[in-house]
Amino acid sequence: SCSDVASAYGSLGEYQQQLVYNQKALTIYEEVLPPTHPHLAIIYGSLASTYGSLSEHQQRLIYNQKALAINEAVLPLTHPELARSYNNLAQTYWTLGEYQQQLIYS
Repeated sequence: SCSDVASAYGSLGEYQQQLVYNQKALTIYEEVLPPTHPHLAIIYGSLASTYGSLSEHQQRLIYNQKALAINEAVLPLTHPELARSYNNLAQTYWTLGEYQQQLIYS
């Protein structure tokens, strides 16, 4: 339910509150799930998105990289969620002006 509350705050444009609830969800997930569980990749992606909304793009990059690492470990190469992870990283690198890195993930 922390993730749902985070999503509601994000819809309201209250990104600091969204961050608080995403971090609470992450704490719970990290306590109860194995480190490569797909739900961790989802919450990492949510955190990356929140940091992007807050223009904290280095943090966004870190969480997009964490999500990708899990997705690469557990998903088949043709899975759409893996493609989404690559796209999220490409967009983050573009925002950071790191266009060579963007090309790698595009």
